[in-house]
Amino acid sequence: MIHTSIKRIASLQKLFNTAVASSFPMVSYRLPGAAEPESCLQLDEQPLFWSEGAADGFVVAPFDFPNTAARWLRRDLAFTGFQFDPAQARTGMLHTGQLLQLSAFYEQLGETTAQEWSAVTLDAGKTVSQADYLVQVQAALSAIARGTMQKIVLSRVKQVPLAPDAHPAQLFEKLCRAYPQAFVSLVSVPGLGIWLGASPELLLKSDGEAFETMSLAGTRSATGEMQPWTDKEMREQSVVTDYIREKLSAAGLAVAVSPQETVQAGQVFHLRNLISARGHASHFALVQALHPTPAVCGLPVDAARNYLQFHEAHQRGLYGGFLGPVDAQGQAQLYVNLRSMELHKGSASLYLGGGIVAGSVPTAEWEETEHKAATLLRILQH
Repeated sequence: MIHTSIKRIASLQKLFNTAVASSFPMVSYRLPGAAEPESCLQLDEQPLFWSEGAADGFVVAPFDFPNTAARWLRRDLAFTGFQFDPAQARTGMLHTGQLLQLSAFYEQLGETTAQEWSAVTLDAGKTVSQADYLVQVQAALSAIARGTMQKIVLSRVKQVPLAPDAHPAQLFEKLCRAYPQAFVSLVSVPGLGIWLGASPELLLKSDGEAFETMSLAGTRSATGEMQPWTDKEMREQSVVTDYIREKLSAAGLAVAVSPQETVQAGQVFHLRNLISARGHASHFALVQALHPTPAVCGLPVDAARNYLQFHEAHQRGLYGGFLGPVDAQGQAQLYVNLRSMELHKGSASLYLGGGIVAGSVPTAEWEETEHKAATLLRILQH
């Protein structure tokens, strides 16, 4: 039992501020369709890395996974909802040192203000102007024309000022309310920065024997009247679906694919296939096989990934990676980190991407990234 003078309910803002000031990794996330978010903290600064059989916790993986290891956050302190009630909080199996850390954390929580937040954040990503992006798209089209690649998912960074009173936890709550069917997350991990996102794309859901994923490719603006998808767009979607099906089949799983459908995610429409599989496999091994899919990288994946490493003007960091809760019993819900931004004091770096294929029009590709930006701008500007 932890004896503490902190008995009152604290806001998510205060908890976030205290975790950041303590350099403790923290994540808040809301699963699609869930009424309330979950939050968890690791009660020390030790960087932990995801591996086969990791216990109950949360995975945060960069785009460069598995070349760069994924971080695993131990679920030392957890709670449900937008407010923190010490009486309702859940703790893991804490040793003496962690119990002392928890007691000190509670005491610091009582002294922390709700609004002010500060953190050692990573440098803002390099902004890509429209002119530069059009040049990059044209270069990608030239590379595709040489026949070594069919698709390159090119991303850019858009810098947006934050209001002086903007707080990550408040933005997280607004994002949860704006997009109830997205996977919404607020991640603060020392060395990785502070990231906020609302992803429409499931990478892998697992219960140990039954698995779910999706292919999500084609993109249209959700403003105006929706026109039928072209044969070209539907073929591009099929390529992603076939890639995922082949990876799951190669793992010895029985795979079923639903028909193509149109879904809305924020200010854009996507083509989507739901994909299910059954059999015996670990979610750790399947994620290594699936990530990155052609939807966030290109095709062939290895060639596109190599191209991006040398031609994108920025490091992607967590953009295009994946994140979500996992446990040692085979349960996992991992989402691709799309519609995401890195938060800095006074500004946000929005990461935006689009798939370039033969016939892509550079100006249309720029407009597509602007439509995707609207998902996040909606909560930043209101």
